[in-house]
Amino acid sequence: MSVNCGVQKRKRRKTLTTNRNRQLKGKKFRRQHALDKYVQDFYCHECKLAVELDRAIHQKPLNRQYDEARTGDLNKFEMEVIRFRNEEVMNNVEEVFKKIKENLL
Repeated sequence: MSVNCGVQKRKRRKTLTTNRNRQLKGKKFRRQHALDKYVQDFYCHECKLAVELDRAIHQKPLNRQYDEARTGDLNKFEMEVIRFRNEEVMNNVEEVFKKIKENLL
């Protein structure tokens, strides 16, 4: 991972982390939540909602297939998974929050 990529990753996670403590409809999100063999970027246990932040590499066909299989596996645990590209989080975080809120119970 390049230095720039690591900086961007920290920035986008911080963007969501600073707003995660019950500011989305009063729901608590955990960061880096492990379930089975996967780790979700953010997870709300109360709503069984995982929020994944994807880098550009996730657009490649093999990575998309892996993500689809992973989502299918997580759905077996009755977990909803929503994904956002890094650009969405960095450029329009309010829209990201709006979409997350729409998926909360």
